[in-house]
This record gives sequence, structure tokens and C-alpha cells, in this order.
Amino acid sequence: MAYVNIATRNGFNLDGVRTALRNLKTNMVNRRVFRTTFTELHALSTHDLADLGINRSEIRRIAWEAAYGSKGK
Repeated sequence: MAYVNIATRNGFNLDGVRTALRNLKTNMVNRRVFRTTFTELHALSTHDLADLGINRSEIRRIAWEAAYGSKGK
């Protein structure tokens, strides 16, 4: 037989709370990276973007990849 120990306090699953907080922090950091990258690239002129080899229509994808990696939406 297998048994699972779950850390609880007054019937409250602490591991679940810790996991949820860790996921929330990760999501907040990723969102901040996306927002910062998007804002900074969007502020550049079309000429500056062209110097970087970036088309204005690619900004959202580039910001997404910076924050979340190359995995799709």
C-alpha cells in the first residue's frame, strides 16, 4: 500500500498554497518581461527596428518569446 503525506494545518493544504504562490510569482515575472520588452520595442522608430532586423508586426511575438520561450500562445 502507498501512503501520501500532505502537510496540513487545521485541514489546510500548505503545499498547494506554496505551489500557487510560486506559480503566481512566475506568472508575474513573465508578464513583466513581456510588457517591458513589448513597450521598449514599440517605442522604437520603424527605422531603428529595421536596423535591428525587426518588422513592427513582429514585436508581440518577440516579446512573447522573451517572456515565455518559443512555445506557442
